[in-house]
Amino acid sequence: MATASPLPAQLASTERLDRGGYLPFGARQAEPVLDERTARRLRALGVHATMTVRVDGNGRVLALSFTPPIDAMQRTRILALLADASWDPAVCGGGIPCTGETTIRL
Repeated sequence: MATASPLPAQLASTERLDRGGYLPFGARQAEPVLDERTARRLRALGVHATMTVRVDGNGRVLALSFTPPIDAMQRTRILALLADASWDPAVCGGGIPCTGETTIRL
């Protein structure tokens, strides 16, 4: 008597973290990289400033500063966009994600 093999099922991840591709062993990426969708949304805000962002190895924003300073309402809008952003984290030696800092011109 033959047994039925299980049918393939579609699996969906419940996590939204997407770190992008993998780097070869020993590779380094000094700065975290913001996903293009969020970068387009930031540019669409029309803010003219340079944003410095510090991101941890899990893609969470640790610190944010602007040169020149911007008003509180724009800062709140940008923080909301960055909260949903997907970052490729900075990569230390050995391919291990680590805290990094990047500068983005808006």
